[in-house]
Amino acid sequence: LVVHRHVDHVDGQGPRHPASVVYAVTIYLYLAWFLIDLWRYARRSFQSAREQDPPAAAAIALIGASTWAGLVVLLIWTVHTTFTQLSGHRSAQLDSLAGSIFPLPLTLFACGVLALPAAAAVSHHLASRRLSQELEPLWLLVLRTHPDVQLTGRHHRIVRGLDSRWTAQRRLIEISDALEAHQVPAVGSFDELLTALREPPRRSSQSSSAKDALVRLDATPWPQPLVDLSNSIGNQLASRGARASR
Repeated sequence: LVVHRHVDHVDGQGPRHPASVVYAVTIYLYLAWFLIDLWRYARRSFQSAREQDPPAAAAIALIGASTWAGLVVLLIWTVHTTFTQLSGHRSAQLDSLAGSIFPLPLTLFACGVLALPAAAAVSHHLASRRLSQELEPLWLLVLRTHPDVQLTGRHHRIVRGLDSRWTAQRRLIEISDALEAHQVPAVGSFDELLTALREPPRRSSQSSSAKDALVRLDATPWPQPLVDLSNSIGNQLASRGARASR
């Protein structure tokens, strides 16, 4: 906007000259190059965030859309300035068109920038909520055998619903403590480990904590082994249901 007002000021100074057109078009082309470069960066960021962080990808898409809207405004301003210099009078239609479109790129860009931190919060909330749901079968199982690992202190249900990270972190701690306390014999699969978790702890020279046994079975980064073990509970229940329906 400042550049456009500056170009308008130049247009109104002195006699018309082709150099004024070159000056104005050069400025607009430089701004267009900046917007195209910004769009390329937004496109790369969108492609990398589309699968891992959809809310952030949506915010980046708004920023990318603002660059295209800005290019349209620059094109109209360029035509308007060129027409003014060559004809000697301003075009009210082009001036009105540019003025009506001008708020669009600013609005899109502002929404995209403001949405980035909000998108991160939404993404973390959804990820924590999904983790809590995935851990629930395993969490319920270990609490039956080790109710003492349940942490003290309770939040209101509304607070727990809004802060899903609190619920997910609490379940991770309680499950980890329960697995650490539960001694199991040597196991070779998730099914065997789950069977051992449903039974009283067995302490012997060859036993180990259920947590160590899980890490040996699943070497993926924590807490993915807990998610995999919890999913095995759901698979077992589905298998039993299928057999019972036959």
